[in-house]
Amino acid sequence: MSDIFPAKWAIGPPAPSWLSYIARILMAAVLILVSHWVFAYLGGVALDPVSDGKGGNDTGHLFNYHPILMTLGFGVFMSEAIITYQAPLVSGISRPARKLVHMTLHILAAISIIMGLLAAFKSHSLKLPVPIPDLYSPHSFLGLTAVTFVAVQVLVAFASYVYPKTSLSHRMALGPVHRFLGMSTWIMGVAAMATGIQEKVTFIQMGKALSGVDLYSNLVRIPAIILVLLPLLAMAVLYHQAPSAAASTSASEHYLKESLLENNGVGSAVLAVSSRDGTHARSNHGRRSVEQNEDNF
Repeated sequence: MSDIFPAKWAIGPPAPSWLSYIARILMAAVLILVSHWVFAYLGGVALDPVSDGKGGNDTGHLFNYHPILMTLGFGVFMSEAIITYQAPLVSGISRPARKLVHMTLHILAAISIIMGLLAAFKSHSLKLPVPIPDLYSPHSFLGLTAVTFVAVQVLVAFASYVYPKTSLSHRMALGPVHRFLGMSTWIMGVAAMATGIQEKVTFIQMGKALSGVDLYSNLVRIPAIILVLLPLLAMAVLYHQAPSAAASTSASEHYLKESLLENNGVGSAVLAVSSRDGTHARSNHGRRSVEQNEDNF
């Protein structure tokens, strides 16, 4: 069995740990601001359309679930899922625990995103006297692309890492791809959030004077700025360092030992690293442990 080590994509130098906490503050801030916008300026939320008494209705309150749920999905749950693996809220938690938190947050994100989509489509179809068309703007197609990628990521990750689980070599090879596509999907989602805010503001502008507080400009500027900063901070946390060759060797050794301990508590697996030529030699017991535990990784 050939030596297998995790691929490392990184930028340097290492990011300070406090960046992850700033990112979390921004997550909370964008959710609070979008929710305030919805409840203070857009009329709040409701599950049913409001009749206008003239054969028409207002489905805006139903639609208002859409920005809140999408912000919760992409801006909070998925954002935290991305950084929690590298910078968990509680330091020192085990690798299996980090994986469980990561998976749970992505499931919550997927649920929020699906409910947000349903709110948008339902508000369109229930509109009277004439239903509103679906998928009519760049925001719609950008968002739909992001949601499609979310679905693919969740299905592939579940099948590869949870059930039925692929081989160890396949899972380790998939890791960097899963990581890159996850970040790309999340950035698409954040971009869809930004274009969605702009689209909603444009609709508001069409019915109001183009000056003064009617534009809500100060309120929506802040989430727009946050949506630019949040990906930058998350990437700094995720791709946090550019290790030297020696550091990469040490990281690979630690990763292998941690993986073995996670699966069956085998602490006697030894990875001998030559300081002269950098070659790797696992002990026979360590090799057998890897081979025996491929399906449990």
